[in-house]
Amino acid sequence: MRQRGYLHLLMRLVFGIAITSFLHGGNVFAESPMKQGAASRQEVRIERRTPAYWRITFDIPPFNIFGPETIPQLNEAITQLETDPQVKVVVFDSAVPGFFLTHYDLVPPLSDTTNLAPGPTGLPPLPDMFVRLSRSPVVSIVSIRGRATGVGSELSLASDMRFASREKAILSQWEVGAASFPNLISRQSRTSREWSIPRVCRPIKISKRNGAHLLHRSNARKHSRGCSN
Repeated sequence: MRQRGYLHLLMRLVFGIAITSFLHGGNVFAESPMKQGAASRQEVRIERRTPAYWRITFDIPPFNIFGPETIPQLNEAITQLETDPQVKVVVFDSAVPGFFLTHYDLVPPLSDTTNLAPGPTGLPPLPDMFVRLSRSPVVSIVSIRGRATGVGSELSLASDMRFASREKAILSQWEVGAASFPNLISRQSRTSREWSIPRVCRPIKISKRNGAHLLHRSNARKHSRGCSN
């Protein structure tokens, strides 16, 4: 059983490196495009349209690859959502055409991630932020016009509602291709009956409103019936 676990871990690592290498032009040891300008760039921007309505925009060109240097910026945004009594609704979107938010950046040294302190929930920083978002009283919405893979998919599941472009949205978890499990702990902590990893469900019917697709909790709950463990 332990050997099987190691095999899954190795497959995830190899698959992730292959994806990162492809997105970085075939050189997996090249410096991350995010990291090259991370010190001087604001990768997670907060726009307060009104005191009650905020937009949080990811701007990490060229592919919106989420890395360890992005974690403090997103954590600051989540903290502001938790502490501002006026905000009621937040929309997550992207400034990079064709990409909402993609997988975790495996180019920086592993220590850049492992040296980050756990969050207030006691979990590592990334799942910590997703858990806090899923528990927040603020209504969270993702606006997807492009690829939402890995971290982007998990952020989508941690949010309350997901609006996706019919023409451009692509959601996926690369762990599935490596016969492993995605990190959906935030979603399981809140709506485990609606999104359960070991379940195999028929495709979820997505409602159309004003040219966009809407997938929300009531829809997921309705169509989770009949799933087999």
